[in-house]
Amino acid sequence: MKIAGLIISGILLLCGMIPLFYGVFNIGCVVLLLTAGALCYLSLAWRKHKRVFRAVATACLTAGFLLAATVSGFMIRQAWFNSPPDGSNLPIIVLGGRVYEYGPSLMVAHRLNAAAEYLRGNPEAVCIVSGGQGTDEVLPEAAVMAQYLISRHKIDPARIIEEKESTSTLQNISYSRAFIGDGNTVVIATDSFHQLRASILARKEGLTAYSVSCVTPPGLFPAYWVRDMLGVLATLAAT
Repeated sequence: MKIAGLIISGILLLCGMIPLFYGVFNIGCVVLLLTAGALCYLSLAWRKHKRVFRAVATACLTAGFLLAATVSGFMIRQAWFNSPPDGSNLPIIVLGGRVYEYGPSLMVAHRLNAAAEYLRGNPEAVCIVSGGQGTDEVLPEAAVMAQYLISRHKIDPARIIEEKESTSTLQNISYSRAFIGDGNTVVIATDSFHQLRASILARKEGLTAYSVSCVTPPGLFPAYWVRDMLGVLATLAAT
């Protein structure tokens, strides 16, 4: 058990530190690092503590694992087992993220690549690129995203609607709702870890959401997954 605990804590430590090399540090990193430290301590000092402490620690670890596994199960189902029907031509919303003057960030580019593949398979579908201009961005996210789809994937500009005011996932979906018309079913293009939270927010807007999930850089995936597990819980608590 001691060796297993140290190995797991080492893996969690790496998962929490690798995003730093991408310039990313979020709540997911904090949780991974704190969990790694706690598990390392427990692995080394387990037998030094009284039985009551060990029982409480075991109960907390078990509860945390079961909660994480349950939320992850729903996240997995929404991300990879909720694809839109073939040829449905439903409108697709691409959730925004960091962009630069020269183009989208890697994560946003992956979302746009996934959306472009959907658009090629659904030639009558329209695409809503959603994202306003952050204080550290020179252009609205939607404008950069639209240009990427046009120049990189040759998507007809007439099929692209730019939603340039939103600054959060909730606003991405809420503001995009106005461009959908009378329909109440959409497709959301974003990272797999983001799909469940996005679908919960879509449901608040009266929408049913299918998922087109893109790949996430492996080094960032664990921290973002943990971050959005917490985001799902916070969203559910707020509803």
